[in-house]
Amino acid sequence: MKPIIYRLLCSIVLILALSPAIAPAIAPAIAPAVAPAVAQPLLSIEQQPVTVCPGALSPAGSPPSFDHPDCKSTRAAAINPHRSHIWVRAYIDLPATRVAQLQPLGVFILGKAASRVFINGDYLGSNGTPAATAAAETPGLMDAALPLPQRLVTPGRNELVLEMSAHHSTLNLVNAMHLIAIGDYANPTDERLRHYWVALLPFGALALAALFLITLAWSEQGSRQRLLLPLMAIVAAAQLLIETSRGLLPYTYPLHDVRLLLILLCALVFGLSLLAHVVHIFGGRRSIWLLPAGAALTLLFVQLEGGYDNKTTVAILVPTVLAGLLSVYRMSQSQPQAAQFTLALALFAAVIYWAPGRFLDLFFYYVVAGIVFFLIVQQALALAGERRLLAAERARADRLQLALDQKRASTQPHRLAVTSAGKVEWVTSDRIAYCQGAGDYVDIVFTDGGHALHSGSLGKLEQALPATFLRVHRSYLVNTTLIRSLQREASGVGQLVLSNGAKVPVSRRVMPAVRDALE
Repeated sequence: MKPIIYRLLCSIVLILALSPAIAPAIAPAIAPAVAPAVAQPLLSIEQQPVTVCPGALSPAGSPPSFDHPDCKSTRAAAINPHRSHIWVRAYIDLPATRVAQLQPLGVFILGKAASRVFINGDYLGSNGTPAATAAAETPGLMDAALPLPQRLVTPGRNELVLEMSAHHSTLNLVNAMHLIAIGDYANPTDERLRHYWVALLPFGALALAALFLITLAWSEQGSRQRLLLPLMAIVAAAQLLIETSRGLLPYTYPLHDVRLLLILLCALVFGLSLLAHVVHIFGGRRSIWLLPAGAALTLLFVQLEGGYDNKTTVAILVPTVLAGLLSVYRMSQSQPQAAQFTLALALFAAVIYWAPGRFLDLFFYYVVAGIVFFLIVQQALALAGERRLLAAERARADRLQLALDQKRASTQPHRLAVTSAGKVEWVTSDRIAYCQGAGDYVDIVFTDGGHALHSGSLGKLEQALPATFLRVHRSYLVNTTLIRSLQREASGVGQLVLSNGAKVPVSRRVMPAVRDALE
């Protein structure tokens, strides 16, 4: 293995090994720099009943009467302004200590909506501009916080009214509104980053793995299958960035649908690429049907799932299980590498299944970096085996060609034109013992001890002579049919003893190649 590739592999191993270990240790140091910790918990309406009214009840933009027959009482989790215009009323109990505290308060609205907020009948502010039509609406941020002056709230029960619309929504999500709450004011994007930053640690390993695999695929000629591993590393790194983008920059709620679809697409590409890689290794051409069948089954399960987090999990889990079943089958047939693949895929599937919530936010990127590295090692081992076989085949072919050349030389000696002092003399190659280069001339030594000075370089003479002549030194070319023995000295250099008693030096650099050629 080349030194640069070895160093890249070692770097990946180091990053993978250290990332999970150092994360807990450096978390206390980094977390305050990423985002200020919330001093006290948020007071959410999640467990409170809310009243939802159609937006048409108050076209003027003032809160409606929530006693209207068209208004309905529901759970906060059911609030969904998808392609509609609604009013929502909820109540939040604030302790006296929170109202009197010096830390500024804020109203947090995290979800797919443009909204205007009223607190105890007073207008507080807006996130975008909700409206009855898409043309009149200005989409709000996915994660927003409005400063809440303490003078607008009182200890005990406080009325929170929101006008909301989401006409630019594309996906009708099961949980469209993630959070509506009052708490210590903070930037919600920074708070998201504090949640996501640990998942960013494996990005270096994935990026480095992608670079290594692209370099390897580019340098190795052959199957397109070798492009699957760099593709997996690239889409995993891309999914990581897309997943954490919510904590890196604020965006309006229509882009959240794009974000979810891109995450799902990356998961599908990763999962199906993993399946294709395992099918290529263990399936062969007879099992190629597993790819379309696996893709169809994965898409079916994705369609059946409700939430997009579940869809993304299934997009990876189903191909992983199918790949694991194939490796188990091949393990039962004692196929090489099948046991290692079975164990790795089983661990991967177990993490996906048992930790689906935190899996997409955190564990996925550590586990995926681990599975990608495992596949890198397996591919490197397979490539090393292929190269050994190729080298052995090449050596056998070289020995066969040498035998053929030696037989041809004994029956039909090669004729060489030796040019010296303007005179050309034709000699047969079987008469030549060795050739010694001397600048623009070559001293040709014959088997009977005679010499001839040839006008030309040793390199050109090497091209003119048959394959039975071997370059054993920068200045020596020897007839291998006359070699009797190879002697190696302690300094690493050696010499060949020919059948006519002549001795030819062998340089240290080419000694291994000469030994291989003569075996």
